[in-house]
Amino acid sequence: MSRKTGILFDKFEILECLKKDSVTTVFVANHVFLAKKILLKTLNKINLQDPVWLERFKREAKILARLDHPNVIRVLDFGSYRDDFYISFEFFESRNLRDVLKQERLTLNEKLNLFRQLTEGLAAAHRLGIVHRDIKPENILVNAARQLKIADFGLAISTEENLLTAKSSVVGTPAYMSPEQIRGERLTPGSDLFSLGIVAFEMFCGYNPFLGTDINATINKILDPEQDELGPVIERDASGLADVIKALLRFRDTTLPASADELSEEGGKTGAAAWPATEGARRKLLYISGAAAAVLLIAVFLFFHTPGNGSENLSGEDTAIYRMMPASPDTISRQISTPPEPGKNPILSSRISATRSIPAAGTGFLYARTEPAAEISVDGQSRGLVSRAAIFDLPVGQHLLSIRSAGFPEYEKLVRIGPGDTLRIEVRLDTLFGFYTCEAYPWGTVYLAGRYQGDTPILKPVQSPPGRYAIVVENPEFPLYHDSITISRNETTRVRINLENMKP
Repeated sequence: MSRKTGILFDKFEILECLKKDSVTTVFVANHVFLAKKILLKTLNKINLQDPVWLERFKREAKILARLDHPNVIRVLDFGSYRDDFYISFEFFESRNLRDVLKQERLTLNEKLNLFRQLTEGLAAAHRLGIVHRDIKPENILVNAARQLKIADFGLAISTEENLLTAKSSVVGTPAYMSPEQIRGERLTPGSDLFSLGIVAFEMFCGYNPFLGTDINATINKILDPEQDELGPVIERDASGLADVIKALLRFRDTTLPASADELSEEGGKTGAAAWPATEGARRKLLYISGAAAAVLLIAVFLFFHTPGNGSENLSGEDTAIYRMMPASPDTISRQISTPPEPGKNPILSSRISATRSIPAAGTGFLYARTEPAAEISVDGQSRGLVSRAAIFDLPVGQHLLSIRSAGFPEYEKLVRIGPGDTLRIEVRLDTLFGFYTCEAYPWGTVYLAGRYQGDTPILKPVQSPPGRYAIVVENPEFPLYHDSITISRNETTRVRINLENMKP
């Protein structure tokens, strides 16, 4: 980029950086030749540690170039310039669905309308043999007029690629994966429909039904859902779509819709306003979040009504440091039941109203939101347990933020606070893990980074913080096998070894 003109790749005038992580950067830009505002996603291949990211970047552009639907983000251009690759998208001023659900009280008809648009966008992708593989609220964009677009096709695969990739890696966000996705099996559009069911449950019932205290608990809930507990919740809070959601989540005695087309056609026949709903369900939806959500809404209100807000969305890839936190029933119990220390959570303190809009000289604010609950420390000093969100006043300058929760990798990041600014940090701890499996013929005892893992076959994905690890497989009948593996975030590395091949 020219420092004087702010022109990138000789044709994009950069207006704002929306997101930057370890792999890609997203800008708001003006296309100089087209004289229109666009979104620009870039990737530099020089320091790219894993070439798979470049292939995904190219694949996203090719897949979106085939899709032309009002409920799918539209790609305008794709190209390379020296060591950079870029994709330009239509400019769609919006927020992701998670933020919309947390910050606004949508009517039942608005939710039904969003659900119908989501199914129509998915149907368009499935008609072209495209499986998204990462349907979740963060990848669903909604504007002020309640128009919805599906975004981030970076993990999507087409039918012809499916057989080549399904057995080599498992990608996606664990809390929104289908059972076959977790098991690393071949995927069909039905996998997206299961993820759609989770999103629909979250829209109408107010929470993700499979999110557990750690990644293993989440996976177990997806593989063996507690239908007897979830059924009454769906009937109560999503009565108009109860049968649809149960079918999407593959409840017993239900039939999975054949395709997203089937769902979108049903919605198109009736229209959102005509979909069945009772007045009782409507009233319940208005109060679905309860007192805890009210506290969160207060925090969001304070955040969005302060001038000079900074924003950093950390739901995607990031350069943070991950370290595994030990999990035990005792620590998890304390995590859930122990309230924050008095005075540590400014949301619960009356000083917000006095200082929030007129910060002291040399002071800014940090808005932190985590899922699940976590302990937040700044510069090594604990700020207490945050159940959902909190706002902290901090001196201007650079600070080390640490987020810890039992059973999850620790998240650390250097943040910089400006005078009067609010920096927003959002972290979903369940997205920080990678996974691995190991098969050895005829059998072997596995050690990862010197730690005993068990005997093969280890078929169920084992969670691990991302990184490079030494792996050793031991069988007294064969030479010792040792190598190193790289575990990437949200992916499953599969190790397959034939010890017979190592005999002298």
